[in-house]
Amino acid sequence: MSVAVCEYSGRIDDPGELRAERAPATMAWITSDLSKSGIMGDAPAGTPERGVKWTDLTAAAYAASITDVARAGRSEFRAR
Repeated sequence: MSVAVCEYSGRIDDPGELRAERAPATMAWITSDLSKSGIMGDAPAGTPERGVKWTDLTAAAYAASITDVARAGRSEFRAR
């Protein structure tokens, strides 16, 4: 963490090309597209506990999205 940097690539009130969650996808990106360091946020403020919490929340959100897609797919298939 001694070399971690804090870098915010934009302002919350001006998302630019990024869109809110569940908005239609308009582009693909990786962090190096948005910041010089590849970091988005305050990396020095990170802790192992925060990392675990973030990972758990992200995994739960992905699982919910995958479940939604799977359910929609089944319903759409049955309607045919």
